[in-house]
Amino acid sequence: MAYADLDNDGDLDLVINNVDDAPFIYKNNAKTNFLRLILRGGKSNPFGYGAKATIYYNNGEKQVNELSPTRGFLSSSEPILHFGLGKIDKIDKVEINWNNGKISILTNIKANQVLTINEKDATDSRRDVAVQRLYTPNFTEITHKTLDFKHQESDFNDFKKRFYYPINYLKWDPLWLLQMSMAMD
Repeated sequence: MAYADLDNDGDLDLVINNVDDAPFIYKNNAKTNFLRLILRGGKSNPFGYGAKATIYYNNGEKQVNELSPTRGFLSSSEPILHFGLGKIDKIDKVEINWNNGKISILTNIKANQVLTINEKDATDSRRDVAVQRLYTPNFTEITHKTLDFKHQESDFNDFKKRFYYPINYLKWDPLWLLQMSMAMD
């Protein structure tokens, strides 16, 4: 299943692929407000895949959408972020968080339009301490540090529970088991 605004009326229409049959196409007849964002990234990511957009309206209500058009095997939706707004006719703020840490902010946006936002026009938000915390790495390299671990053998007997095993696997250390499994491949 994929969705796109096939008739450019601001609402998302559905395309459902069928195996060995023609696809189903469903027109959306809703008459509600919307905002669509076309993102233009840099040279290595021209569609801005992975960028996250947040819209704020009605004194703090928000919607979040991340540009990831992949829907499954040989299926994709259009690379445009779509926000359904219902009866909302004005967005207080649109915030785009780009993959490189930069941010684009637009304010007082009217509904029912398509906006194109370029990553090159974004500001560097990494100097802002509050935003800097969002980009703190979750992992630290410890390649050259050693772990304080020593393997201890177990006295458990495999044959008491699993008499059909060809050998008692717990009698052997993990390295020997790894070498045996590689030799069997």
